[in-house]
Amino acid sequence: MPFQIDERTPDGDWVTEEGAEVLWDSPPRVFDDNDVLLLPAWLGAERLPRKRTLPSPTVLELALHDPLGFPTRWFYVVVDSGSREKGARDTGAFVSYDPIEDRLTGRGVSLGFDGPVPQFLSFDDGPNVLDRLKIRASARFFFGLVPVSRTEDHLVPSPPSWKAGPLRVVRTQRYAIRVGFRIRSPRFVSHVFFYPTYVELPVGARFRVPPSFVFGDIAVRTSLDFRNLRGWWVSTPTGRLPVDCDSESSRTHLEPAVEWFAVEGPDRTLLVRAERSESLARVRQSFFLRATLEREDPENVPGQCPEVGFLFSHWDDVDRGRHEIRAASYLLPRGADLGLFRATVENPLVAEVREMRASQEAAAAASPVSQTMSR
Repeated sequence: MPFQIDERTPDGDWVTEEGAEVLWDSPPRVFDDNDVLLLPAWLGAERLPRKRTLPSPTVLELALHDPLGFPTRWFYVVVDSGSREKGARDTGAFVSYDPIEDRLTGRGVSLGFDGPVPQFLSFDDGPNVLDRLKIRASARFFFGLVPVSRTEDHLVPSPPSWKAGPLRVVRTQRYAIRVGFRIRSPRFVSHVFFYPTYVELPVGARFRVPPSFVFGDIAVRTSLDFRNLRGWWVSTPTGRLPVDCDSESSRTHLEPAVEWFAVEGPDRTLLVRAERSESLARVRQSFFLRATLEREDPENVPGQCPEVGFLFSHWDDVDRGRHEIRAASYLLPRGADLGLFRATVENPLVAEVREMRASQEAAAAASPVSQTMSR
């Protein structure tokens, strides 16, 4: 069965094995308490019989309990000095990364970057449906007298680093923003966690002073600008809206207090969630939708068909320190039950681990350890 071990440094940074900034754990290639073992939960099986000869003196029994009542799935981890490389090499990979194209590929989906932001999204080797991921920030400077706006084209990225395994790719990139006014931009860190059918994009930054000390009326919009999704639908917790891009007049829909939306097509659904760190709890998050043929620079393809995302406003109460916004996108089959899927995300699996004795009786030799984990 494919599996993957991702290590973290003592400071909590993800280990990257290739690219511009290679990081190593201390000691390297030792599975310690801040590292992660990844297993394909959907390949879990039934529990082994209690009378079973174990293949190794050290075997861990891992049970994945589902709070929603679905059957428990079981894994058995055999501790073997050569198992990591063998598992990664011989069992096949569900994901891959092409550093030349800067493109990640999973099961029926490909995501490509141009610098710091995605500008390529394809389903089942089809055409690119994404013009770009937009990042639009506006504020007022110098006692509110000078308006300031920045886009993704003002980002100054460093070359990416990555670790590619059979179950996920971790892509790390650091960048700054050309602010001007002799203001030093905070350094942002973007991690991309790419899995077979979903991707997480957390972006974190550390502010030395509260943002409101320098700027007022701060608003940040992050959105996906699609190329041509005519005939698709956009769903939110309050209902569904058709994608209509045939009008030359801009139509904007803004919906407050929304944490997810779904773009539903004839063959698949793309569901997007956004979460803020506790330090950004008072920042308001709203859903943003616009469909128009008008051109807005910078663009590769004129028009937004549609542009969907989130608007983050009211940054007055944000203090200095580290903050993070985490977005996750899931590729679902056509007609998927969005309510049930959101319930699975909001009620993660619970992992219970027991160390087993190497005897005919596969009894627990230690107290179980439980924790929640992603599906």
